[in-house]
Amino acid sequence: MKLEFSYQSEVIVLPGAVMDKLPTASEQDLRLLLLLSYKKELLEHFDPAVAAEELGISEKEAELSVAFWRGAGILKGSRGKKKSEETAAILKEAAREKSALEKLKEEGEKDRRRALPAAVVPGDLPCYTGREVEEIVEKKGLTQLLKECQSLLGKVFNVSESNKILALSDTLHLPDEYILLLCSYCKSKGKGTVPYVTATACELYNDGITTGTALEEYIAQREKSHDFINHLRHLLGLGSRKLSAKEKRFFENWEKMNFPFEVVVFAYEQSVNVTSELSLPHMNAILEGFVKAGVKTLQDAQKQSEEHAKEMKKLYSTGSASHPQPAEKKSDFTSFDSEDFFSAAKKKSLEKLKNEE
Repeated sequence: MKLEFSYQSEVIVLPGAVMDKLPTASEQDLRLLLLLSYKKELLEHFDPAVAAEELGISEKEAELSVAFWRGAGILKGSRGKKKSEETAAILKEAAREKSALEKLKEEGEKDRRRALPAAVVPGDLPCYTGREVEEIVEKKGLTQLLKECQSLLGKVFNVSESNKILALSDTLHLPDEYILLLCSYCKSKGKGTVPYVTATACELYNDGITTGTALEEYIAQREKSHDFINHLRHLLGLGSRKLSAKEKRFFENWEKMNFPFEVVVFAYEQSVNVTSELSLPHMNAILEGFVKAGVKTLQDAQKQSEEHAKEMKKLYSTGSASHPQPAEKKSDFTSFDSEDFFSAAKKKSLEKLKNEE
C-alpha cells in the first residue's frame, strides 16, 4: 500500500537530526517539539505556561522537554535584544512582588554555596540515602530531570547514579537544562557515564561555568579547538597518536593566533619549501612573523611573503658597499626565483631552529 502526506494548507518542518533522538525522546518531548514547529510564535518567545496549557502538562515538564531538545542539539536558545513592553512590565511586577520568604531562600542557597570548598571535587558532594533521594526528587520535582538524563545517557540509574545527578542540582545549584546539556555533551564524546558527567560538572563549576549559556559557549569553543587540532593532525601527518608536550605548546600557540586555517596551511607550505621537511619551530617562526606583520587573511600572508622575498633578493643581489658581492656570485643569483632567495635567507637560521626543536 502506498502512502503519501495530505499537506492541505499547512506544513511543519523539523531538523533531520530528530530521527537520531527518537529512541531516547519521550512522548511528551515529541509532542512539545511538534507544537513548537507548528506555532512559530512559541519559538520566537517561548512561554512554558502556554506550552503547558496546549499539551496538558505542567510548566516544569514543558521546560524540561525544551531542555532535553537543547541538550540534544535540536533547539538553540537565544535572548532577544529587546523585550516587549508587556513582558518587561510583567517581569518588573514579578520582581516587585517577590516575597521575603523567597529572598530568605536565596540567601540560604548562597550560604550553602559559600560553604563548599574553593575547588569542588566529586568527593565533596553529599551522599544521600535512598530515602533522601526520594524526598529530594519529590520536594524539588526532579523526577523528569532524572528521566531525561537517563534517556540521554542510555541507561537506568541506580541509587548511586541518581545520587550524583541530584547533587548537581541540589548542592551545586546547576539548572536542569545545564545538566541535560552536559549529559548530552559527555555522551557525544563517548564518555556518557554518570561519574564522568559529575567530574566534568565539578571542573566547570570551579571555572565559573554555571549557566546553560556559559556551558553552550564552552562546548562551542571546545568543538572549535577540537576541529583545529584534527585539521593540524591531518595537515602535518601526525595521525591519531598522542601529541608530545612540545607539539601541544605549538598547537595551542597557533590556535591563539586565530588565523584562518588556510593561513596555517600556507605557513606549513612555506616552511616545507625552505626546509624540505616538517619543522614545527620554523613553521612557528613564520606564523609569528605573520602576527607581527598584521596578517589577517591568506592574501595578506601571500603578499607579506612576496615582499619579504623581494627584500631578500635585493639584499643578496646587491651586497653592501664595504663588502660588494663577487661578480660570479651575482650572476648565479640572477637565475634564482623568489623562492630560492627566501630559502637562502633562512638557511643560516635553520640550524639554530633545529637545535631548539
